[in-house]
Amino acid sequence: MSAERSRLIDVLDLPIPLASFGKMAKKYPKGAKLSQVGFRFWVRSAGEQCFGCITCEAEDRADFNRLTGEMTFGGMIVCPDCGCKRCPKATQHDNACTGSNDPGQAGSIYA
Repeated sequence: MSAERSRLIDVLDLPIPLASFGKMAKKYPKGAKLSQVGFRFWVRSAGEQCFGCITCEAEDRADFNRLTGEMTFGGMIVCPDCGCKRCPKATQHDNACTGSNDPGQAGSIYA
């Protein structure tokens, strides 16, 4: 299993005045990261950030809904290494990439 995963801890609407960044930074835990997603900023806790497995995307959507009261929907998720939707790594980033789109693979939600 990998290191502790970064989680979404706040969603900020744009625009954010530059003068307020220092004050804002003090209210978040050490190591928090700010990234722009669409027309908002997402504040994430320190830790390893996954870029797109089904498991982590579902957690991010649940956190977004909890923080904003809004629903968000993503597109099709594929393995970042081979591009196959049935690859076990597309389901959980700690799984190995098989390079295969065959149905029934262990670890895949499409098994």
